[in-house]
Amino acid sequence: MFADKSFFRGGPRQPVRWLLAAVLSLSLTGCGDEQIETMYGRRSGMFGKDSVNGTAVLAGLFSRAGHRVRSKRFLTGTLAKQADVIVWAPDDFAPPSPEVMDWFDQWLWQGGRTLIYVGRDFDAAPGYYDKVIPTAPAKQVGELRSRRTEAQTAYDKDRRLMPKTADCRWFQVDNRSPLKTVKNLQGPFSDKVDAGGVEIELRSRLRPKRYGTDYGENWHPGPGPTPRDVAEKARAQAEALWGQEEGAEADGVALAEAPEKAEATLFLKPQANEVLLRSGKEILVSKQPYDPQSSSHIVLIANGSFLLNLPLVNRQHRKLAGRLVEQLEPPQTVVFLESTKGGPSITDKEPSASIPSGLSLFGQRPLDVILFHVVALGIILCLARWPIFGRPVRPPRAGLSDFGKHVDALGALLERTGDRDFVEASLAHYRQQISDGKKGDKGA
Repeated sequence: MFADKSFFRGGPRQPVRWLLAAVLSLSLTGCGDEQIETMYGRRSGMFGKDSVNGTAVLAGLFSRAGHRVRSKRFLTGTLAKQADVIVWAPDDFAPPSPEVMDWFDQWLWQGGRTLIYVGRDFDAAPGYYDKVIPTAPAKQVGELRSRRTEAQTAYDKDRRLMPKTADCRWFQVDNRSPLKTVKNLQGPFSDKVDAGGVEIELRSRLRPKRYGTDYGENWHPGPGPTPRDVAEKARAQAEALWGQEEGAEADGVALAEAPEKAEATLFLKPQANEVLLRSGKEILVSKQPYDPQSSSHIVLIANGSFLLNLPLVNRQHRKLAGRLVEQLEPPQTVVFLESTKGGPSITDKEPSASIPSGLSLFGQRPLDVILFHVVALGIILCLARWPIFGRPVRPPRAGLSDFGKHVDALGALLERTGDRDFVEASLAHYRQQISDGKKGDKGA
């Protein structure tokens, strides 16, 4: 798929070399007094593209493969018409909201679309400091360890809001499992990848699922409540969140229990053909058709521990990212959806980019910091040049014919020599000259 396969055999090349080199150089030299950027899931913007948690490097891989890459922050009708592929790494530990999933349903129903969803449960900042600290100067180690603790604390604080289990139409999240570091890889993506060199970690588990075909092969979703929605509601009401995997298998998937005749939930097994990358029983990457009619697909990725900017410094991770890009035939329009907590907003039209003005400039980073210093400097300058109001005082003029000032100046010069003997000798010579002059006048 790539025009130059040497990217995955050796070091990275343009246009991603500079990004990888920058991140790697920071890892080798330490961060000094600069704070690293940790904004999650962004490829654009002043801070998102340089963040250890950004997606700029991954976007560069898509671009090098011949795809048209864009960034969007809103779900709009224009996006639904133009995007062939949407890559979404939400900065939200919760599953997508029903409204957002409805938008994606309408988009996927058009056919020929691919959604790549990257789970949130990962943060690259602690790992960055783990790489920097061993090579940092001794005087910086204490500060770096403190920053590492702050980064880990912030990440753990956000994770505490996650429920033990969460569910949506595409997947279910199990937050009850312990941290696992991946030591082995299986599946099509693992070909020629050294599993011992990867740095993939799993905290919560993302279990991809699909629905059975009790409604027939000709069933096709449409606007309004669908059999899928009815089944989801019935299953949720029955609190049958986790299906029994023992003794209930069908077509390479495990069938979960569902109330009455509601549509049954099918959980992908690690051995299923749709699983592209796994580690034992843990599913890392899966690809499945959205429905039998639309030819759309959903690619679910457990987390970004091998796809974000800093993880892609690892050569084995770049190979895995390359396998992901190879799933798409270029040229396609690939849109990176950038969203924060709560998910992206849904609007009819793309909001126009307005240039901030007035007081709103003070809320735009980094203009807020720059303008604050400019204002402070302006205030200091005004105080320094503050006018003195009132009648000015005229100091007395010094007389130019005052011989006493000459004597004072000469005394000051003699004092600066610091040589008492020289001063006394000079005075004696002066007095001698004056005395000789007076005697000469009398003789005349």
